[in-house]
Amino acid sequence: AEEPDTGEQIGLGWFIRTQDISAGTQGTGEHEKSRYTLVGHEGSDNGFRTSFWMCPELGIAAVLLCNLTDAPLKKLNKKLFEILVK
Repeated sequence: AEEPDTGEQIGLGWFIRTQDISAGTQGTGEHEKSRYTLVGHEGSDNGFRTSFWMCPELGIAAVLLCNLTDAPLKKLNKKLFEILVK
């Protein structure tokens, strides 16, 4: 079957990173370290920034949207992921 020409094109770029999370094991005072792989993408334009990261291993994702060009979304997203995992 022939596809209609809608003028759309495919363009999808994902970034892959690992993040180490230290979680306290309850009652022992010890910390257990785990490494997770995250897949995501970030973007910006004048007046806003976006950040989307997901962890396929844990089945979780985080999306941050901000109306500030200079918002530290990568730092915020890393911290949010730490909170979600703990």
